Amino acid sequence: MSKNKGKREKIGAARLTSVEFPIPTKFEEEIKKNKGEKPEESLELEHIYGYRGRDCSANVRYVDDNNILYYAAAVPIVNNKIENTQKFFTSHDDDVVSMDFHPSKRIVATSQVGKHPKICVWNVDTQECLSEFTDSTLDGGITALAFSPSGELLVAIGIMENSVVLFDWEFKRALLYGKTGGDRIIGCTFSSVEESEFVTYGVNHVRFWTITEEKLVSKKAIFGKDAKIQRQNCIAEISDPKSNTNLFATGTVSGDIYVWKNSQCHKIIPIAPKLYEKEKTNEDEKEKTNEDEKEKTNEDEQQKDEKDEKEQKSTEKKKTTKKPTDKKPTTKPTTKPTTKPTTKPTTKTTTKPTTKPTTKPTTKPTTKPTTKPTTKPTTKPTTKPTTKPTTKPTTKPTTKPTTKPTTKPTTKPTTKPTTKPTTKPIKTTPTKTTSTNKKPTTKPTDKKPIKTTSTNKKPTDKKPIKTTSTTKKPTDKKPNKSGLSLRDRLNPDAKKTPTKQQQQQKQKQKQQQQKKQKQMTEFAKGEIFLLKDIFKKQTSLIQLKSRGRNLRSISFSSDETHAICASMDGKIFEIELNEENINEPNIIVESHSSDGMAELWGLGMFYSEHKFITTGDDKKLMLGNCDKREIILTKKLKQKSRSVAISPDETLIAIGFYDGSIELRDATTLEVLDSQKIREEDISVSKFSPDGKILGFGSHDNFIDLYQIDESKKLNLYTTCKGHSSYIIDFDFSKDSKYIQSVSGDYEVLYWSAKSGKRYTSPSKLKDVEWQTWTLILGFPVHGIWEPDMDGTDINTVDRNPQEDLLATCNDFGKVSLFNYPVVNKDAKKKKYSGHSSHVTKCRFSFDGNYLLTTGGMDGSIFQWKVLK
Repeated sequence: MSKNKGKREKIGAARLTSVEFPIPTKFEEEIKKNKGEKPEESLELEHIYGYRGRDCSANVRYVDDNNILYYAAAVPIVNNKIENTQKFFTSHDDDVVSMDFHPSKRIVATSQVGKHPKICVWNVDTQECLSEFTDSTLDGGITALAFSPSGELLVAIGIMENSVVLFDWEFKRALLYGKTGGDRIIGCTFSSVEESEFVTYGVNHVRFWTITEEKLVSKKAIFGKDAKIQRQNCIAEISDPKSNTNLFATGTVSGDIYVWKNSQCHKIIPIAPKLYEKEKTNEDEKEKTNEDEKEKTNEDEQQKDEKDEKEQKSTEKKKTTKKPTDKKPTTKPTTKPTTKPTTKPTTKTTTKPTTKPTTKPTTKPTTKPTTKPTTKPTTKPTTKPTTKPTTKPTTKPTTKPTTKPTTKPTTKPTTKPTTKPTTKPIKTTPTKTTSTNKKPTTKPTDKKPIKTTSTNKKPTDKKPIKTTSTTKKPTDKKPNKSGLSLRDRLNPDAKKTPTKQQQQQKQKQKQQQQKKQKQMTEFAKGEIFLLKDIFKKQTSLIQLKSRGRNLRSISFSSDETHAICASMDGKIFEIELNEENINEPNIIVESHSSDGMAELWGLGMFYSEHKFITTGDDKKLMLGNCDKREIILTKKLKQKSRSVAISPDETLIAIGFYDGSIELRDATTLEVLDSQKIREEDISVSKFSPDGKILGFGSHDNFIDLYQIDESKKLNLYTTCKGHSSYIIDFDFSKDSKYIQSVSGDYEVLYWSAKSGKRYTSPSKLKDVEWQTWTLILGFPVHGIWEPDMDGTDINTVDRNPQEDLLATCNDFGKVSLFNYPVVNKDAKKKKYSGHSSHVTKCRFSFDGNYLLTTGGMDGSIFQWKVLK
């Protein structure tokens, strides 16, 4: 819970409450009758503007068509995206960092960080906690959860030592333990069809696990020579239609998808835009080069044919495609069949092959041909030759023909026959003709191709079928002779109660795996791509519209027509999965981001509407509407900002930045009207006077600078309040805009003239001044907020409601408290509320006191509380 406290000291509550403040006259009677009772009013959490995206993934899921589940701060949220209403599970007391759905989709498990983090299993519809448990092995935090396919077992991953614990969640019992080594685990998932198998993934690793009755057995994945060992960000189970098996695919930090089979990287799908464009360009260049080579080869072959016709000799290293004249061929070509042509012939022959090996293409030629070239190749195509060869050729044909006999064989013998034909070949005139429809007279057999040692072999269009070993790898699994489920064997107390619902769930899982596979990948810039046919040679890649940066989670709807996406910069949006990609994404959640340990400090309320404005270290300025429960406008700022205020007429917005600069913006458009650099350290407070004529900025340089705004909306410094020896925590204007009270990091309360900036050294003279707001953590009306065991850094801010009968406080432990105002009794009672997981930095009531808004420093969330009277 670190925060920027500047020079603020840790001093005890006794010292703080011992400070004597002048008692306002109107409180003299209040002191006598005030017993410090709890307020009758209470707070009800109505809406959370937030999403934990900075360091978590796979944390937004569809509950059904109308509801989605995610978490922010210490609160899992069920958000009805149609009605824009939320329900909360509030049993966690620290940052929620992981979750997983039970196969039934009506139960969810969530976990948190902390010294002794807990796992909660609860009902999504009623938010009822069904089971709560932990284990000392998981101390520090639980980074991932996964239900088994039956929903009876739950795997939890520890943050500190990457420990793995298998639970029977209904019995709150740890069954087995395992460890993965030093690489951080990001997530885990079970096989959807195998109860005893699950996968973990994360930094530089993927690990496949098997559950036995004695232990957890793991096997590290093999990346191979092509896959890069790198961070695996996400995982999905996919079905391979060829092998009818389920495989796992992981998304990498480089933008590739790795498909895993038998714990090895089976396929790599490059998805990142630059890689995809580069790959496409390379393919186009390669295709163009191949076409150029083909054209060149065709020209060379034509020249060779002409040379052969003139010189009447054989030419080595070329493919001839001569066609005889109308007469049938009577001779063999005289060329030596020494090499294979590099390209396909440019002409096709319409006659049968003239050599004997073509009469039986699937057998080895054992003799050289002895028939004269002048005879026809075959009289009966279906019979064997009648003449017996006298000698064997010196070499065997290297491969069996892979094309139809109507075309020229793709390979030729690599050596010259030992004997020559007895007659001279008759000279034929080759002419270009088209192939006939005449079918071959012989049929290829099913025999395997003969292996060849030739280095000039050209791959044919039909590849020989590859055979793989079917030998099963040894595993640690033992045969299950009992017939009991894995859970029943591991936990004797569990009863074997197979239900119809379990059977239906298993059938549903099987049907889901048979659906057409679609997979998405996540990139730092927020691009979204839809992949189809990922097991085909050409994977279909469709870019969809996105509205986020660095996507953290993607989930499909039940009908696979939509996907819910979440990004690191605090957005949750829904997209349509269509190739037209016409409609813009629907923003469901817009919030601040705590990426890079960014903090949220700036909060301001409008004077006549249920609107608010926030700003923080994520360089965002957000305008929200309490009634509509939505962020209506967002603006990107130039740098980190720490404070914000709205003018009384609601036309201007003032912003104080981390670098000591300030801005004045239009409240409607959020456009900049004026900007100045006034201090070296951050501006911690921005505030308008009630009459709107003065704008004050309190800084960590220990000053309060007062400005006037001219008709051209420019800021003009007219005085500075100097006297504090520590940074400004907060300050208030009087209702008549004449005075200022302020408190600093050394717990000093000072009073000033708003006109001259002069300090009043006698506070008693101002004891009856009516203050427009009360945001000081010290003073007579609030000295009862400090508990005996607190120190000065524990309470960050306070705010009084407009009716001046309630006071809200925010502390370092994520708690919001509600007191009766004034809090003049040291034993004053309060109502406490949880939800924030970090120090609560600001709290402000709406203009009518019906709402209270609070901001979480490190959780980056805005909580909207309804004040119930």
